[in-house]
Amino acid sequence: MISSTLAYNDSFGSFEYNYSLQRQALQDEEHTFAGYRKVYDENEQIVYSYLEYLKWEEFSRTRDDFPPARPVKLHIADIKQSKIYKLLKKFPKGGNMHLHHNHVVSKSKILDLIFASPLYDNLYVKTDPPKQWNMDFFLNPPTGWVKVRDNSTYTKDILVQHSTFLGIIDDKAINDPTDSGLRWKEIGPLFSVIGSHIINNANFTKLYVDAMLQAAIDENVQYLEAKSSAYNKLYVLDRDKKYASRNGKHFIDNNDGELELQMVEEVVQQFKGSHPNFIGYKRIINSYRGGIINNVGQDVQKALRLHQKYPNLVSGFDLVSEEDRVIPFVFSLKTFPKYQFRT
Repeated sequence: MISSTLAYNDSFGSFEYNYSLQRQALQDEEHTFAGYRKVYDENEQIVYSYLEYLKWEEFSRTRDDFPPARPVKLHIADIKQSKIYKLLKKFPKGGNMHLHHNHVVSKSKILDLIFASPLYDNLYVKTDPPKQWNMDFFLNPPTGWVKVRDNSTYTKDILVQHSTFLGIIDDKAINDPTDSGLRWKEIGPLFSVIGSHIINNANFTKLYVDAMLQAAIDENVQYLEAKSSAYNKLYVLDRDKKYASRNGKHFIDNNDGELELQMVEEVVQQFKGSHPNFIGYKRIINSYRGGIINNVGQDVQKALRLHQKYPNLVSGFDLVSEEDRVIPFVFSLKTFPKYQFRT
């Protein structure tokens, strides 16, 4: 009784308690829809039985190796050739959630799009550490960057290799598959190799978003939900001398990145018009998990503003980066009550 009274009188305790109730209700709802249905019609039973047969066949085939316990780099080619993988690839998959907006399309496809566009002439790569292999668009590049076009040192295959985890993972990481710290050390820099500097070029954004939605359809995914930074802003390359100090970059967006959201929304609506089975795309605004708490609060406010302006596109807020090493989301709960109903 005393604990209940204290929780009721404490605004943070009340918020945390309500959060736990809502979380439990969501989990209960998920449990309702999870697991195997017990009753199938004739056609569903055929598919179910065939799927179970292929699972049994795959477990039998790999019984002496068990790929789930092995480094994926050693087995991914074999997995893609398996019958069950090919069958699952054909299945409708509903929604793909918790994605990073800038990293849905394959790096190979992104480079294909760039190489086929006028922006290819403005694509540069960082040649030495720090941030070696990072790519960006410039008119006048900073020191340490070289043009990719017509440069045999930086072919598409080489750039793809250095922008993907399976391309850069070394033998030590392969032999220590449970070393989380080593994983983050290797994978962390990859987020900026082909990242927001490329995707947020206003002349590339539409190409990228369309390719992202097409990639979903190709995998029979009907809905996407992806995270993107609270500091997303579009830019163009501008030859006006006043932008020379920024290597030709002219940021045309406002501080909330609304132009980028409007462009994404336009592409999504056009895509849905030509692909009626595609349900849609939602954006999660994200902040850095290890950031200063006041900055996180400002990003929450930005997410709320954007949700109010673009309710059909912006649907939430999240914290990103090293979920298993830095501060869990629940530790920031005390920051959120004061923003919950602010307009």
